[in-house]
Amino acid sequence: MQLKESALLFDFEDTDWIVKKYDAHRYYKPLSGAGLKGVDFIGIFQQKKVVFIEVKNFRAKHPTRKEPFSVLAETKQFITKVADKFEDTFVATTTIKAFLQKKWWYRLFLKFESKLSPSLFLNRDWYFWHIAHRLANDKGKMEFVLWLEIEERISAKGKVELGQHIDNMLEAQLVEFTENIRVASITQPIYTSSLKVTVF
Repeated sequence: MQLKESALLFDFEDTDWIVKKYDAHRYYKPLSGAGLKGVDFIGIFQQKKVVFIEVKNFRAKHPTRKEPFSVLAETKQFITKVADKFEDTFVATTTIKAFLQKKWWYRLFLKFESKLSPSLFLNRDWYFWHIAHRLANDKGKMEFVLWLEIEERISAKGKVELGQHIDNMLEAQLVEFTENIRVASITQPIYTSSLKVTVF
């Protein structure tokens, strides 16, 4: 599946991923109307892990302007904004689960779930949220990815140091939700066998 965000093309391998562009999903509008923010993508990886992906692309369109990341290491505003999106998305999975719980057919499904093959439901939207909620409530199976593209003028060492700094700050804010936080980019990719990211 190919999804676009912030001038980047994310190509998720279908055999490993089921992915929703959360801010374009039908559930997002009423939840955002209630004040909940959201990450860009929610993905289920190999039915074993739920991955929240927030994309920030700071590659310069006007290279003569001041480096927009020059003050990031000294401020918590950016980190707080990203962490809030993660937390709100986590809350959304619980809210959507509660919505499904009101459906008689969903309650019936829960009674027989252990006897049914997951392959019967993999392409169902409601099943995606069912699994996402379950995985999100296990810290070891929840992952948050900040896909962060930084201007090329920053040195490779500077990018690594900045990424580590952001990672540490996010860990401090999100410790109650997940043990897995990663900062990635085109030059420092993750899930390389099943996720390709390019500029378009």
